Amino acid sequence: MMRFYDVVAQGRLDAFLTLYQEAFPPIERKELTQLLASHEAGKLHLLGIAWESEDLLGLCVLAQNGANILLDYFAIDPSFQGQQLGSLALGQLFTMYPGVNIVAEVEHSQMSHPDQRIRQRRKAFYLRNGFSEADFSVTISGEPFEVLAREPIQAKTYLDIYAQVYGKKELEKLSVSS
Repeated sequence: MMRFYDVVAQGRLDAFLTLYQEAFPPIERKELTQLLASHEAGKLHLLGIAWESEDLLGLCVLAQNGANILLDYFAIDPSFQGQQLGSLALGQLFTMYPGVNIVAEVEHSQMSHPDQRIRQRRKAFYLRNGFSEADFSVTISGEPFEVLAREPIQAKTYLDIYAQVYGKKELEKLSVSS
């Protein structure tokens, strides 16, 4: 059975950080102090994903604001990819948060980039798992992202979630386009 657990409370922050640093390029990562401060304030959930006896097969970082959750980071360890565990984990999140709109960001998939194929695969993964494209995109620290959500979301709602969790300083690094 798959389970989610708080990596800070369970003393598994090191394993979480290793995967976090492997899965996301530096430009996309937030500072550890920022993640931990938001976690300690109860604004952010730093979760490990485990399967039965496995320690850590994936991670997710969630920020909830009312009826919306920003799935800010989601990754499955490369040694476990291709086994449908990512889809299974998303399905379990949907069960854990019924009636809540889950929102994700993916690197812009239509821009020419050396990782374009991977970006397209990531977007296709979310679309296969019940997400739809929002009618806006965002640029964070100069990096363009497409916004995907289980239910329609307005740009203002997305910005409210982001500001609540990360504060105005990080919000200043973000711009929205239609």
